[in-house]
Amino acid sequence: MNHALEQCPAALIRTENVRAYGVAYKWNHIKNSGNLFVTRFGEPWLDFLHPKHWYDNERYRHEGQRQSAGIGAVYRVPVYRNTRQLNLVVKFSRLAQKTMLYIASCVPHGMSYSSLSALHINNPFEEFGLLFKLRSYAKLRGIPVLTKRPLAIFSPQYRWPPRMFDRSPWRFQRCRDSLARNQFDSPSGTRIELDISRNYILLFQWVKGENAWDLHRQGLLTQEQIDKITLRVQNDLARASFRVLDHKPQHIILRRQKGGLLKYRDYLAYALVDFEMLEFKPGLL
Repeated sequence: MNHALEQCPAALIRTENVRAYGVAYKWNHIKNSGNLFVTRFGEPWLDFLHPKHWYDNERYRHEGQRQSAGIGAVYRVPVYRNTRQLNLVVKFSRLAQKTMLYIASCVPHGMSYSSLSALHINNPFEEFGLLFKLRSYAKLRGIPVLTKRPLAIFSPQYRWPPRMFDRSPWRFQRCRDSLARNQFDSPSGTRIELDISRNYILLFQWVKGENAWDLHRQGLLTQEQIDKITLRVQNDLARASFRVLDHKPQHIILRRQKGGLLKYRDYLAYALVDFEMLEFKPGLL
């Protein structure tokens, strides 16, 4: 049985309703721990999301499995409460770090060389906001874009020198200003402020399956199939008015079934799992 954090007064200072980039959060101030911002998807899992079950004593690292598909720090962490289990994706935000985007002789569709200088990694609240928007747009337009569920954002109370996060002050200020502008009409006591000295950890629900590149390396997908699914996902995103600037097969999750890979309407069924460079861009198609 789940126990809401509000039932543990010793563990909480207070809980507030806040909003950022169109997403409503329960802002839980956890005593001697930090701030936990819980979405509507995370509310049924409140007890599982408490940092004592996955963060304290670096449990995410000792009991979890680090994911290799990417350059960031991402872990799959099983959390058990009574007879239930939640597989968490624990992702450390890379906000205000250098944007690493490798391109060939031409820039991604719809971009110019001059626009590359404006590329940035989404701050955690911006990332969740864009992901919620993508899910909503895809559903309204009947586009089969599935994603992992955004559950919560956790910011531990400890502060570190900004150089520990490899953050540049001007990039961080851009993130901070963006969040401030988004909340300009919110009551002053309920505005979220980013701190350059604190960590931000995004929590998602794990999506079952394997990424397309690993399946290719195992001989289950040909190069032609890899190219085809990668282009289809890009086009599906564009139909929903989005693009992922570092779009690659490692971000596409497919699921095995007896006799091959799971399909939906004669096409491979997929889910997306990385959104730190997701961008809302109407008019791509």
